[in-house]
Amino acid sequence: MNKLDITTSHNIVVSVESAGVLQRILATIIDIIVVGFYSMLISLITFNSERLAMILILPVSLCYHLLFEYFNEGQSLGKKVLKIKVVSLTGERPKLLDLVMRWMFRIVDVAFTFGLLAIIFISSTKRKQRVGDILADTAVVKMENDRFISLDSIHKLSDDNYKVTYPLVANYNDNDMLLVKEAIIRYQKKPTASNNRLIYNLCKKISNDFKIKEKSETNRVDFLRTVLNDYVVLTR
Repeated sequence: MNKLDITTSHNIVVSVESAGVLQRILATIIDIIVVGFYSMLISLITFNSERLAMILILPVSLCYHLLFEYFNEGQSLGKKVLKIKVVSLTGERPKLLDLVMRWMFRIVDVAFTFGLLAIIFISSTKRKQRVGDILADTAVVKMENDRFISLDSIHKLSDDNYKVTYPLVANYNDNDMLLVKEAIIRYQKKPTASNNRLIYNLCKKISNDFKIKEKSETNRVDFLRTVLNDYVVLTR
């Protein structure tokens, strides 16, 4: 299991699992099939106009990965099927320039070398990155774990009569709150020493940000739940 440590904007480190070579190859194959099917369909529709076919096919073929990864939160259709996604090593959603960088080097990593260079780098680098990922400070990670929880699941925690306890929570962002949600789930599933330490560190960091007294061990999870509720109420 290949673990990758990602540091959030609040200097909290969370471990995720890197996507393997096979998963990325299969995702690429699915993407090739999708683009091929689209190209074939357009060719059939515009069979009497080669120029129109090229206008409709070429931009999509060239920019397919860039467009999907930017507008679909780091996932092409192949990545979505394989439940993997592109993430920034800063713990934030990759910026457009990051995705442009990895998209440009796709020509070198995949196209010119038939994917061989990408396979070599993904297999040999610590973070399972191809050249484009290294230059863009991105990685491809698995989503089949509790770390990737839709923010919609957090909305279920609140109700209409809820009163905010910690208004300063509005200074955080969605990624920070997903990390809090993850920490709670991990602790509830396995209250190990490492998960307990994660809860402790989160509570300490948030308490310092709120300028309040740190919570006792028995109240830490309840404190984090309250923080989640407050965030949802203030930002929804």
